[in-house]
Amino acid sequence: MTGYKPRPYKRTCCRCGNFRFATALFPDGHICQACLRAALRDRGACPGCGRDRPLIGRLSDGTAACRECAGITREFTCQHCGYEGEWCIARICLFCRNTRKLDALDDGSGCPAVELKPLADYLRAETNPMRLEEWLNLPGTRALLADPATGRLDLSLDALASFPDWQRAAYMRDLLVASGILPAVDKRLTSFESSRQPRRRRRRGCSRTRAAAGAG
Repeated sequence: MTGYKPRPYKRTCCRCGNFRFATALFPDGHICQACLRAALRDRGACPGCGRDRPLIGRLSDGTAACRECAGITREFTCQHCGYEGEWCIARICLFCRNTRKLDALDDGSGCPAVELKPLADYLRAETNPMRLEEWLNLPGTRALLADPATGRLDLSLDALASFPDWQRAAYMRDLLVASGILPAVDKRLTSFESSRQPRRRRRRGCSRTRAAAGAG
């Protein structure tokens, strides 16, 4: 049976010839993750059925073909939205998984807060859903999204500047600017202001230490 997801053992990839961890087993052999993603990006008219689909398989003569025509049983189509391609290695695509995680923008009515709807639309249109998923999975990101939705955090540059994790707040600020919720800001100035506060604290701490040493 072809198309199953094998255990993570290294095999020689049938596409690139490198000795890597196998992600799938196709009729033409084991395939690594990099080659699988590249195959899912290779979209066009299948020579077997004529449909426009990802050409992830290979016919007997080596011609790229769609999954069914190449005899691959493993599916790469999202069960929720029907998307088929690079971002659906599992049965649910990254777009749908990220949409579920964006529920943190819900203001309690079952929909994103009105003022945050442009942000929700902007995130759903992200062309690199893997990068978005990595950010959404970081500790504290869900709370950072939920606080403006529930009113615990004002949608202002000053409020974001006071957020404890300034790096995550800076990324949130960039998203709010890109989605049109907040006005554009000089990143160099805000980065400088954010970096000054901890430095001042360290200087005060060092001065106290030196003063205590001198007194002793």
